[in-house]
Amino acid sequence: MGMAATTGMGTIRTRGIFALICTSAIAQAQPVRVKVYEGSEDDGPVPQAMVVVNDTAVGATDASGVFVWTTAEPGDRVKALFAGSRSEEVTHRGEREIALRLQASLELQAVEIVEATDAVRIDAKALDFRQQINARELRRAACCNLSESFENNPSIDVSITDAVTGTRELELLGLSGRFMQTQLDLLPLFRGLSLKRGFAQIPGVWVSSMQLSKGAGSVVYGHESTTGQLNIELLDPETAEGSRFNLYVNHTGRTEFNAATFVPVDDNWKTGFLVHASNNPTAVDRNGDRFADQGSGHLVHMLNRWNYSNGSWEAKLFVRALQDVQRGGQSDFDFDESAGTQDRWGLERKQQLVGFSGKLGYLFPESARTERSIGIMLNGTQTQQWAFAGHNRVDAEQGSYYANLIYESADLRRKMDWRLGGTVVLDRWDLSHRFDSVDYAGLRTETDWGVFGEWGWNPSEAFGLLLGIRADHHDYLGTRLSPRIHLRYAVSDSSWIRLSAGRGWRASQPWVEQFELLASSRVVRWDDPSLNPTAPSQAESAWNIGGSWVRDFALDFRKATVTFDVFGTWFDAMVWADREVASDALHMRNLQGAGNLSALVQFEWQIRRRMDVRWAYKYTEPWIERPEGQVHTPFVSRHRALMGWFYETRSRWGFDAALQWRGPQRTVTSNPLDFNTFSPGFAVVNAQIKKQWGEQWETYLGAENLFDFLQSDPIVAPEDPYGPGFDATLIWGPVMGRIVFVGVNFRLESDRNGAD
Repeated sequence: MGMAATTGMGTIRTRGIFALICTSAIAQAQPVRVKVYEGSEDDGPVPQAMVVVNDTAVGATDASGVFVWTTAEPGDRVKALFAGSRSEEVTHRGEREIALRLQASLELQAVEIVEATDAVRIDAKALDFRQQINARELRRAACCNLSESFENNPSIDVSITDAVTGTRELELLGLSGRFMQTQLDLLPLFRGLSLKRGFAQIPGVWVSSMQLSKGAGSVVYGHESTTGQLNIELLDPETAEGSRFNLYVNHTGRTEFNAATFVPVDDNWKTGFLVHASNNPTAVDRNGDRFADQGSGHLVHMLNRWNYSNGSWEAKLFVRALQDVQRGGQSDFDFDESAGTQDRWGLERKQQLVGFSGKLGYLFPESARTERSIGIMLNGTQTQQWAFAGHNRVDAEQGSYYANLIYESADLRRKMDWRLGGTVVLDRWDLSHRFDSVDYAGLRTETDWGVFGEWGWNPSEAFGLLLGIRADHHDYLGTRLSPRIHLRYAVSDSSWIRLSAGRGWRASQPWVEQFELLASSRVVRWDDPSLNPTAPSQAESAWNIGGSWVRDFALDFRKATVTFDVFGTWFDAMVWADREVASDALHMRNLQGAGNLSALVQFEWQIRRRMDVRWAYKYTEPWIERPEGQVHTPFVSRHRALMGWFYETRSRWGFDAALQWRGPQRTVTSNPLDFNTFSPGFAVVNAQIKKQWGEQWETYLGAENLFDFLQSDPIVAPEDPYGPGFDATLIWGPVMGRIVFVGVNFRLESDRNGAD
């Protein structure tokens, strides 16, 4: 095994070096510069002239009268249009520069405007490393909700928490998703009881776009963004029209239905209604261990949003409610009987949530020198959970309330801006747990008050600096500072370097956030009394330092992008569930030392019209400090690779395929303190075919885990779930095999006056 691993490592390094050499070579290719002028070149350039290729507008010239054409092919016909003028049409013969002279013309022609937005792009102007992910990228994913929508994104890993619920957890920079701040239109979204299941509760078809930032984020929205921020933007009544419907069915019986409709009420108010319903009617046991590989359950989620705009005032309001039920365990477990009274083993989690969010902003009258605005952001949720795993229970109620006041001022002449404000977060907990036949109950309120300031400076297009700091006082965790710095430098018009550093921290409530760890017969031990089930929240804090380099260029006259980023995270406090001290116990500990190094190289290329490829390789080195010394964090691959291929034909057929390869992971065994056992590497392929029928209908057919790879025997000792060896949490690979699905999308457009 050691020789094979070494050989594999050598192969990976050799391929990585070869890829970097190739990238350096192809980066020398230059795009075609289209220069538009009036009369003669000496008369000066024409900015904002429309460049038209094969009768389709592809862009406009900049202030110097130049448009950089990255998708040129020999034989393409190119011309320029401007108000009252047009150029002669020129056939591209492979030149590096084309000059087009405008002439007066009274002929008016219809031009088709085609959006050419990348499915995923790096925000060139953002000071932090930020990916813009739009709905086109989400449609490439093989399935449904947000926990299943990142299989094509090499920045985010998706892991399975246990073999009973099949819950998917997102990981950023090789660390748990709890260290990534997740927001809905910049408002807190997943906290406490919603942390693990939240992504599965948001259907992908509701989402219009997302912004993923790596590293410590802005201090304006809180102190919890240690590894990054993910902001989710739902379909907006301001831009969405009509009604949309989606239906999904897979071969195991899972069914999902989504609907969204948008109505302009009057000139100022617009509203939208979004509905999601999913159902897993039958548990599935493919491997015959009498435990369901896919549990049963259902989810209903409804959301109503309102937008208001009246000159200087703008407001956005959300109201939502959901019910989520998960069931798993032995196939003959009777969920109608009382939990904890049966010889069979089962798991059930029921959640109910109602929430309100609102944003109100005022833009002060404009001046030639400054722009000023003030806004308040409000969020409140009430969540109830009833859950059991075997004879253990985790019942809880959480009331979470948030307010954030932001004042922003920009000095347009000095190219500076400031943001100042204050935040208050209140969490009210009512807990009722049972662990190993011992009852725990507690009622408490935790309040976190904070103030922040952020200063940005953009003296030129090439350089930007962002400095921020916030101070927060928590009832139980005291006063803590969160400094942040971001720096951006443009090496050229198509190459950017970014550096960032900052500290983030969060209040952790281990048992409501890591309920899946109870899918075993391990006895829970509190190595630190502060981690008992009803103790106040514990702090998890870390420093994050990183940098990135992005380069856009033309390869074979087509747009290509190479990205390299590296981030390091160093914890001074982290809650850790230790499964390696003994095979029959789970030790809850407060780690004083842990960290991670993550490096990613990614290459994207429009290999031909409507065909994109994506190649990526990520190296992750996570570690924890144990009494025995520093060891590699279990269930995290050092090596991960992704290859994606996405193609759309002129006749509106679509083909999407992605291969993910994960290298070996250190696993936890029945032998205490065994730090040298690794899982095999494996590959998973997801693919789908879709077809657009006119402007209203789209159908799709696809498969997850196309080649049916499974972790063999994911549950240890399933024949004796109350015995000392039972454990369903030691997961390193897929627990569900091939899933074949079909679906349909339907759109009903309406005009802005509400008429269909």
